[in-house]
Amino acid sequence: MIKLSLHNSPTEFEQRGYLHRHDYYEMVYIYRGRNVNLFQNSRIEMKQGDILLLNPNALHCPYTLDDQDCMFNIMIPEPIMEKSMLALLSDNHLFSNFIIDYMYQVNKASDYLYFPYDPESKIAIIMETIIMEYINKNVCFQKVIESMLIYLFAELTRMYYKNNANTINGEQKNRTVADIIAYMNQHSSTVTLDSVAEKFGYSPSYVSRMIKKHTNKNYVEIIKEFKLNKAKQYLESNDLPISEIISLVGFNDASYFYKLFKSKFLLSPAEYRKQYKGENNPKN
Repeated sequence: MIKLSLHNSPTEFEQRGYLHRHDYYEMVYIYRGRNVNLFQNSRIEMKQGDILLLNPNALHCPYTLDDQDCMFNIMIPEPIMEKSMLALLSDNHLFSNFIIDYMYQVNKASDYLYFPYDPESKIAIIMETIIMEYINKNVCFQKVIESMLIYLFAELTRMYYKNNANTINGEQKNRTVADIIAYMNQHSSTVTLDSVAEKFGYSPSYVSRMIKKHTNKNYVEIIKEFKLNKAKQYLESNDLPISEIISLVGFNDASYFYKLFKSKFLLSPAEYRKQYKGENNPKN
């Protein structure tokens, strides 16, 4: 479940600069005033409207400077970011690569994305919606927040590309492996090693070695993982027959799918759907 907390008066613990990390993705939004985020070898001074997204590796210490400052922390569990939202972010290379970098440790340049305030963006409106959805907790508020985060990530990406146009081309030179994995995720139901190789202009053997080197997993393992996660999404989000879901995610052998699904999630697809709906549907 996505959670949100209000953070204002700095604690003595924070003022001492205690660095820590979490087991979830954390988004820091400065609603009012200022904030400082300390890292091992750097610091970021944030102002009203700024956003900072950290992956679970980020060793940091955020704190406000006085009682008038106000920041919100949005805590996004790894499974939601990496399994539910990654598929929806497949064509958003900035965020999909950021997630994939953490999942597979492809590039280790930075554990966070920083977005200074842009008065022309819609960020403040989107964040207000997310905050009010969490406070009011109306029916389906979690799904609304997930949807608004996708919208937010799109706006942040547009803002980033607009403000960093001169550096984008240089950054893309080091994105090959993350881009390949993002492409595999986007097209997991139909993609083949040969089609990936053709798309990126390499031989299949080279792509295979590159993936193994940077992720410690082979091509087949990663594709299975993406397919199973998408099957889980279908089970959570609609009432399609399981046989149809198997076809949609790209499995040709139903018995093989059932075996893999139960091995990964410890439940059959039908049992998983029943349990998920039981946990997430409000009781009468």
